[in-house]
Amino acid sequence: MPPSHLSPKTRYYPHQINVPYIANRYSQRSHRPTNGEELLGFRIDVCKNCLEIYAISICKENEVNYENTIKRIMGSLHECRLEALSQVMNLSLPEKRKEHIRLQGNLRQFIVNKVHAWLHNKKPILTAFKLEANPVRECVHFVRPVEDPFGFIDRVIENGCTPLREGELLDFLMLCKYRSTATYICIDSRCGNPKYQYSCSYGVLVTKK
Repeated sequence: MPPSHLSPKTRYYPHQINVPYIANRYSQRSHRPTNGEELLGFRIDVCKNCLEIYAISICKENEVNYENTIKRIMGSLHECRLEALSQVMNLSLPEKRKEHIRLQGNLRQFIVNKVHAWLHNKKPILTAFKLEANPVRECVHFVRPVEDPFGFIDRVIENGCTPLREGELLDFLMLCKYRSTATYICIDSRCGNPKYQYSCSYGVLVTKK
């Protein structure tokens, strides 16, 4: 669970709602690694159309380019299964809404399990690279020095990469809203502080060692 000192707006609240069972809820046929392809991260979310938690695996191409990797993680699209769509058609609108809320409550544990299986006893390393363009719309804003539980943001900006403890890994996934292993951040300027007089944007993603 996320740290108890976080504000109620950012805490994770599971939902327990009984709705008709939908089979194969976690299936995702496309974008799976084949022939020993190296995984670089995941895009995970709940599809409003087929009501499945989907996981899109982002695999290594010719060379690892972090900027391209994070674009693929953040921008990958889910393909609905026809079987799942046909099952959802039997639900009423209130039942669809309840099921969507319930599945959103399962995202945290789902991505935690996926990331732990991907790491396979290797150390999670947070890696950052500076963006030359303006910050994207979905970026998370910080002011330095960044306070706990996200103090690792300061470390990764200073050093380019930093190892994550288990609690920090969970906090980073929470920062990504339990929907990916990467995000964009913006360090806002601070008026009157010459050290932080300019805003800077970064791509940040989990790698492993």
